[in-house]
Amino acid sequence: MRNELTYPLMKKKVTILRGLPSTGKSTYAEAYPHAVVCSADDYFMVDGKYEFVGWKVPISHQWCFGKFIDAMNPVGQAAHIIVDNTNTMKWEYQNYIKLALFMDYEFEILNFNQDWTDQELADRNKHGVPAEGINRMRTRWEDDSREKFM
Repeated sequence: MRNELTYPLMKKKVTILRGLPSTGKSTYAEAYPHAVVCSADDYFMVDGKYEFVGWKVPISHQWCFGKFIDAMNPVGQAAHIIVDNTNTMKWEYQNYIKLALFMDYEFEILNFNQDWTDQELADRNKHGVPAEGINRMRTRWEDDSREKFM
């Protein structure tokens, strides 16, 4: 009879971050260095500089979802995946949740919105999103009863 050590299985987890620009999503993700972070913003990083191109936003989100799929590859599967996007509407992150459940991941949704004004967020953000752009995101925001507030 073999004597085997048994360890509790670590549950795989997907964390969906939601929030307007500059509410702390990326700072939160940075606190988990072993997690795979999927962010559409990373698509626009060129030689360490953020170079946003508006018409490429849909491409950046497809790229982000592709990174998410790659992180779930059974060979080298990530134990923790963080989706770091604004995710203003539920449809924007629903496929992440569907795939997470299919691949036997737990998921959580974290809401980073607080009481900042559009102008405060525009002044704080490092990607140059103007107050008008933040306001457009705020007006299309959908609440999700499953989210936890940070």
